[in-house]
Amino acid sequence: MLSVLSIVPVLLVFQLLGSAILVQCHFVAPRSIPDDHLAKFQLFAQYSAAAYCDHNNDDGILGSIRCIEGVCPLVEAANSQTIAEFNQEDIRGFVAVDDTHRLLIVSFRGSNSVRNWIKNFKFWKIDEPGPRGFWDKLFGSDKPQRGNDICSCGIHSGETHNDYHVVITGHSLGAAIATIAGAYLRTMQIPCDIYSYGSPRVGDARFAEFVSAQHGFTARITHGYDPVPSLPPMSLFGIYDLGYRHIWPEYWISGSSPNGTDTIQLCRGLENISCNGTRQTGFSFEIEDHRNYLGRITACGPKFTYRDMDESWSAEDLDRLRMLAGNDTFFATHYISNRTGV
Repeated sequence: MLSVLSIVPVLLVFQLLGSAILVQCHFVAPRSIPDDHLAKFQLFAQYSAAAYCDHNNDDGILGSIRCIEGVCPLVEAANSQTIAEFNQEDIRGFVAVDDTHRLLIVSFRGSNSVRNWIKNFKFWKIDEPGPRGFWDKLFGSDKPQRGNDICSCGIHSGETHNDYHVVITGHSLGAAIATIAGAYLRTMQIPCDIYSYGSPRVGDARFAEFVSAQHGFTARITHGYDPVPSLPPMSLFGIYDLGYRHIWPEYWISGSSPNGTDTIQLCRGLENISCNGTRQTGFSFEIEDHRNYLGRITACGPKFTYRDMDESWSAEDLDRLRMLAGNDTFFATHYISNRTGV
């Protein structure tokens, strides 16, 4: 059984696009990334940032993508425009055509209050990792028209841009949705890449292995001591397995500069504790690391986003999160590695 977030009825948006080897669990030392990866990480981080701007997901006018000053200059400089925008319940975002880079981009916005949605996680149990399992459980038979209404206008664009590459991206909660969305598209034989920024754990080990082994480039990008990738926890007291696991590989922006461009390291394997999962003596989670991914990724969000985040993440909250993360480090070291013979 696969556990994934119940937020995915919006995945019907991907009808507009028309059309393995399992990685073993290793705790290996991080490696530096190729130079060309950084440019893509920056571009798709800015597409994720653009999803926070109401102009791009909530004004009912399709066209050019705009952000507040300095948030998405690469996107604004490209010949790109939205062909569909969606705002249903807590899920917002857009589908865009980027003629400069020959891309079809699907970008999901994160939540305004990180702590609120962490407290309200709900999960589906998926019987199978193939397209039927995703369709039957993730889409739901009671909400098919929602996706049809959102994306019927984009079907023609998907067909006329069939030589463009598809990229699914998002930040925070949007990263979780992007992970499931990309996995679904791949099961439907639609090649796509997944770029997720600051994602929580989305499903169990089978789901993580399934997504990580799919064809297509997958990048789960983390920054510094961003607390969100530590949730939901893997274990209870470091002993009882709660079943949540991350997809891989992870690309860790370990630098302390605001843009984090000084160093990005690659970590492979199920719950590798060498990147964002590292728990050095005296470490402290940093909320600002969640807000900054190669730029101010949440800057377009409402101003109350920052106030809510500051008030929600008290010292007590962070102390509890450090305890959970410490338990997970013990669990990953003594249980996951032992099970895989590493």
